[in-house]
This record gives sequence, C-alpha cells and structure tokens, in this order.
Amino acid sequence: MAIQALPFVLPFCQKPAPKTIENYPYSSSGQRAPHDITGTTEGVEAINLWVAYRDVVIRCAGPEQPQGLGVGRFASGSGYIQGSARGKTLVLAEHSRYAVAPLFLMAVVFIILAPVFWLRMEGPQAGTAARATENTALYERTYPNLEYGAARLREGQLALWNPYQFCGVPFQADPATGLFQPLHLPLLFLSTERALALISFLCLFLMGAFFALFLRSLELRYLAACFGGIVYAFGGAAAAVASRPELAAPLVWYPLLFWALREYARARRHLLLVLGAIAGAGAWLSGGYALSLTLLLLFVPYATLTLLLSPATAPVRRWHGRCLGALVLLLLMMAGISCVQWLPALLWAAGRAAPGKALFHLELAGHAPATLDALLGNLLTATAGLLPRPGYMGIGTLLLLPAALFHRTARRETIYFTAAGVLAAALAVAPMNALPGLPREAWLFPAAFSFAVLAGLGADRLFTVTRDPRSPFVWIPVLLLLLIAGAIFYTGVAYVRALVFMNVVLLLPFLLVRARWLALLCGWAVTAFLFVDCALASVCYARHPFIEGPVMNAETAATLRWAEEQALQERLFQIGGPTPLGLPENVGMMARLMLAGGSATALDPDQQAWWSNIAPLTREHVEGEDAAMHPSLLNYMAVRVLLVSERRAFDVVRLEREGVQLQFARGREGLRLYRNESALPRAAWVPQWQPVDEVAPAIERLTGGGFDARAACLVQAGPSISSELSALLPATPEVQPAAAPIPETPAPAEPATAPLGAGAARILESRPERVLIQVDAPQPGIVVLADTYAPGWRVTVDDTRKTMLRVNGVFRGAAVPAGAHLVAFTYFPTPFWAGLAVSLATTALLLTTGMVRLLRGPGGQ
Repeated sequence: MAIQALPFVLPFCQKPAPKTIENYPYSSSGQRAPHDITGTTEGVEAINLWVAYRDVVIRCAGPEQPQGLGVGRFASGSGYIQGSARGKTLVLAEHSRYAVAPLFLMAVVFIILAPVFWLRMEGPQAGTAARATENTALYERTYPNLEYGAARLREGQLALWNPYQFCGVPFQADPATGLFQPLHLPLLFLSTERALALISFLCLFLMGAFFALFLRSLELRYLAACFGGIVYAFGGAAAAVASRPELAAPLVWYPLLFWALREYARARRHLLLVLGAIAGAGAWLSGGYALSLTLLLLFVPYATLTLLLSPATAPVRRWHGRCLGALVLLLLMMAGISCVQWLPALLWAAGRAAPGKALFHLELAGHAPATLDALLGNLLTATAGLLPRPGYMGIGTLLLLPAALFHRTARRETIYFTAAGVLAAALAVAPMNALPGLPREAWLFPAAFSFAVLAGLGADRLFTVTRDPRSPFVWIPVLLLLLIAGAIFYTGVAYVRALVFMNVVLLLPFLLVRARWLALLCGWAVTAFLFVDCALASVCYARHPFIEGPVMNAETAATLRWAEEQALQERLFQIGGPTPLGLPENVGMMARLMLAGGSATALDPDQQAWWSNIAPLTREHVEGEDAAMHPSLLNYMAVRVLLVSERRAFDVVRLEREGVQLQFARGREGLRLYRNESALPRAAWVPQWQPVDEVAPAIERLTGGGFDARAACLVQAGPSISSELSALLPATPEVQPAAAPIPETPAPAEPATAPLGAGAARILESRPERVLIQVDAPQPGIVVLADTYAPGWRVTVDDTRKTMLRVNGVFRGAAVPAGAHLVAFTYFPTPFWAGLAVSLATTALLLTTGMVRLLRGPGGQ
C-alpha cells in the first residue's frame, strides 16, 4: 500500500560516506507516490529516521534485521529512531488503518449494543412511572411532526403548511421538521412509531461506528477506538437525545465530518472533501441547530489547525492559502446541500417573537447541569433515575482520561480537545449564554465529543506495551489512574465505589504484568464493563411510541372521529392538557383534525399577542390572568367543538357570559364535548371593513363588545393597501349591527356553478396548501378566511392575483367586487423553493464533478 500519510526525512547519516534512503513521498503532481518507499543502506553506519505517523511496518530484505530498528509494527510514535543498518535493504510501508475484518467486527459490536442500550433505556419497567416528563417533547413535537410530514410524503405530496395547529403554521420552515434528513428514510416504509425506534437504533450505531472510524484516523488501535466509540455513543449525552432524531442526527454526522477532514489532510483527495460536506450537511438537515452550531464551532478550529500543520507540497504562503481555501470550500458545500433546511428556517425564525429560541429550540430528555457542582455530580452520578445525566461518561472513562496527556503521537489532538472540552464544559454551566439565544446545555455536546476523544487516546496510551516499563510515559499515567480511583472511591457513594473497584480489578493484571495478550484481555474487559456502566446509568423509565404502540388507540381514534363530525370543516379546541386517552396537544397533526391551539411552535409577535389571550383556558386558573383571558376570540377562529378533560375544572357560565354559547353534546371516557353555537364560519363574506394599526387594538375591538363580525372585519394595512382597498370598498368609521345576510355554515362541496344565497361563502376545496372558496357577493366586500396569515400565502379572485389582507388581527382576507367569484388562497413559500433549488444545484454540481473525475481516472485529479 502506498505511503499516503508518512512524511519522513533522513536528517543525517554518519560518515565516512553519507548515503540516504531515497524517499519520494509526493509525486510531481503533488499526490502521494503509488508505491512503497524502498532504499538501500549500503555503507551507512547509522540511521536517524523521523516518522510523523504511527502504524508503520519496517521490513528488512536481508537475513538479518537492522539492529535497533526491529521488524514489525512500529508503535513508538513520532520522533527519531537510531539503529545500525549497514548493507541492508529496508522497506517502509504504511500499516493499514482500515483493515476490513477488524472494522467489520467493530461495526458488529455497535450493531449489537445499540438496540440493547436503547431498549434498556426507553423500555418502561414494572411498577415505574407510566410516562416521564423527559419524553413530553417526543409526544408533543417530534412524533406529530414526523407523522404528518411522512404521511404527506407517502401520499406523494410535500408538506409545506400545517393547518392542524394554531389555525395553521408553516411546516418546512420549522427546524423540528427535518424531513430531508437521510436517517429519516424508514418513515417512508414503516409506521411512525416503528420508524422512530429504528432511527434511534441507527443513530446509536452510527454514532459509535463513525466515532471509532475517526479515532482510527488518529492512528489509535481498534481497542482504543472502540472504547472511545462506546463513551461517545452510549454516554449520558447520547442518552439524552437518542429518541429525538433532530438532536441525535448532529451527533451522528459530525464524527464522519472530522474523519473526512483528517483523511483529506493526508491524501488531498477532493472526494474526501465532498464526503465531509455531505456529512456536515446531514447534521444541518436535521434541524437541531443548537447542537449543529456548537459542534461546528468545535470542528472549524480543529480543521484549520489540521490543514495548516499538514505536510506542505508548496511554498508556505501558497500552501496556507490552499488549506484555508479547502476549508472554505467544505463549508460552502455543506451550506449549499443543506440550504433547503436552514434558509427557510432562518428567515422564519427572524419573524418570530423570540428568534433565538425558535431557531435553537433544545429540550433534552435529561437532567442538564446548571452549575459547576451539578456538572461534577453529573460526572459521578452512576445510579439510574427518571432523567439521564448528559455529563455522565462512565467511571472507567474518568480513570483513563489522564493517560491521554501522555499520548506520544497525537499530542496536537490531546492539547486541542483538552482545551476545547474544558472550555465547552465551562460554557455549559456559565451564568450567561455565550451566544444570544443559544441554550447553555448545547455546549455539553462538544464537551462530550472532546472527552470521548481523550478517552480513546487515554485507552490507547494505557494499553500500549513498551520495551521500557520504567518510562515516565508508562508509570505516570498508571500512578494518576490509581490516585483518581482512590479519590473517587473516598468521596463516592457505595454504588460508585463498586464501579471503581471493578474497574481497578479489571485493570490490575495488566498494570502488574505488561504483556501484549494481557493488554488485549484487560482492555476489552474494561470496555465491556464501560458499556454496562453506561447502560445501567441511563435508564429513564419513559414511555416511547414504539413501546406502547400508537398514541391514538382504537378508542381514541373513535373519539376524534366523533369530534370531527361535530366540527365539520371547522375547528376543535382542547382544554385541560393531555386527557386520560393520551391525546397530546398536537394530536391534530396525526389525526388530520383542525385544531385551534397546540404546543412547541414559535409564533410571530402578532400571533403571540392573540394566543396569550386564550392560553389561560388551557391550564388551571392562575391569579392575575383573568384580565388577559378573552374566550370570545374562539368564535373568530371558527372553533365549533370544545373537548374538555373531566379532570379539569371548566367554568361554562363564564365562557357564556363572555360571548361563547356552549351546548353540551356528550361525554366519553373522561372527556366532555361541547358545541360552540356562537362560532363564526371558517369562510365568510362581509360588506364592511375598518382599518387598525396593530393586532392589540384589533383584539381590543373584537372583544370589547358592540362589534358585529358578521357585518364587518378589521384590516391591518399600510397606506398603499388602504388606498387600493378604499377604491373598491370605502372604510366605515363605525361598525353597525348586522343588516347584511348571515353567511351560511360551510356545507359539503358542491359544483362551482351551484347558486348561493346573497352574501354567502362556501369552501369548495380545503387542502393544506390551497383553499378554494365560492362566494356570491351582492356588493363589493371582503372574504374572510379564519386561517393564519403568513408570508408565502397568495390569493387570486377568478384566477387574477389580488392583494392578501390581514384581517381580524391574524387571519387572511381578500377584497372581491359584486357578483359570483372563486377565491383561491395558495401557499408558495419562496424561501423554501429557493433553498431547494440551491440544494439541488449544489448536489448536481458535486455529482457531475465526481463523475468527471471518476471517468478521468487517478491521473485526472
């Protein structure tokens, strides 16, 4: 095999006639030479040989081996070796870092351990809590998003708008969606609950496999690579995100990105840059921007140092330019491939009431430390509980970490990841956020990555068998290990002491008798015990959709069908939080039921002002919230049905006093269903309008009494829109009681030619991205659609583009002249389509370039 990463020199040879081993590590084109480096040492008294990388095989062509050099795998690391080699022919060849059989066996190990760890962690135990709070986000956010998006894809449609939450919200722009993440492919073939379990298995397996691959690129042995992979894939940080695909995916792809960068620094193959860009894009396509950003901040300095300090094939200034250019190209390719996800999300978040929280939403299924004392407690908490500890890495990891400081070949990595890990851990418990809007808990994951690298380096250093056991590189790490073991044993609880004792017992035979076979035996025993330690410490007793089956069982589905029949094409509002039937607040996304309400979705300032007046209805009474509660707003949202938990105290009299006329329909399995007789239709025509400046005055007018929404609407419009609208329909200074015909309640769709009563509006077609309304207007007026107003919506009247109006605070509307018309509201999010175009163009360019290079062959690079 070619020496693709072995720059070495022969600084000097002793007299009388200096002769050197010829070495040509680079060809004239700047690529590695495609042959082993062979040279003769005839007449050479001694050789000073410098080796920059490990895993070097030194072979001798003669019957006698060179004195002091040895034959076999060179494991002493970087430095000078001296030895006599008079009259011998030496062959130096790179030892393969990626032998097929060991890599396959290591992958099998992670394939077996991943489901064992996940089932142990997520499976509910007998007699434990039915549902722990850390999986609330899984039921309220992740599961409904993936269920809705995947169902639309299986139907051959791309979900762009979500009409089943908060009267409609953008879907693809929400970072939690992540439908373009490659790991989500099982959603197209399996039910969502089974796909979620398979995705979790894949994430844990790939975390360990990719991280071990990265450690192999650092010239670590397979034992050490496997040890570091287990720390990374099965530690507390991974346990806190294992069931959240949008958070687990960045942890999967970044080790592969580090590996690609490391190999590119050796071989300078552009294919490795492309592979790294794909891996980085996979992390950003997940939508977990908090973790993706912090890991990117860990990667960029490391990539810069690795590229700048790699062997140069050009003058220094030009070489540094090439290295930085390669890094910039890698980042640009990452951004281009993932543009379909981050571009609409970035523009969407800019319009939210809390942009940072919307973009960097992070809700861990774990107990994240907030102080330094809590972080130390995380590191030493080895007992299982309802919440995994993201800082826990196993007691064996703490014992082996100091040995990394004495690693002889990866000193650059040791220094960098030590500094990065300590800094990231400090930022995770700092009193203030290092970056505005970025949760402090996100820094735990680059810290976990750094300490996992150090754990692999420590295992590699400790289990290295050297010729001189008296070397400080041998006995000082052992001494530190025993000191740390004693300190933890002295300060820890009984369970921690047992773990320390077991680790020392497994290590002691090798520490006393430093034999190579004993190093393998004790090393794999410590690695296996590390997995057991992490698995026992990460049990959280939380229910998972895969364990308990679909959230909506047969009884739940029947209840929702019954409620939908009552609501017709209008909306349902759920009061009292999760019901005994297990209906999450975003159940509409799974049942295709239009809800007025929901959870875990960032709103713009106008929507937040609107929903803050309704939110008190969904929870128990809190002192001081009465003034902000306006139940009559439910009428404007076309809420036809209220679904109330029997466990919730519900004041029907107060709602009726404030304009919500309720009629009890029936009760079913802990639920009460009320029909709202005062609800306005979802689509209506009104003959009058009044201008308002902001949503707050609009809410005040709508809830203040004396306003007849069947006769008029409030329009938020600037001077240009007001003048355009006034030309068709002059604004009224006051809204008089309704004299116009009352619009009909939406009925089943009829042909567009069917006659309507004067002033009636009827929904003919209702799809997430398109709503078609037939209206018969006796005079110019405004069609009001009680769906959320948002950028990207367009309206046409008889196929003629018109100006979209923001009516009644947060809803959509369009002005229509007198007569019969077809009004179509269509959703076309320009940022999403622009991002998709950039992603497709970048991918096509990379594929085309790759094919051209492949056809040209190695000489065409």
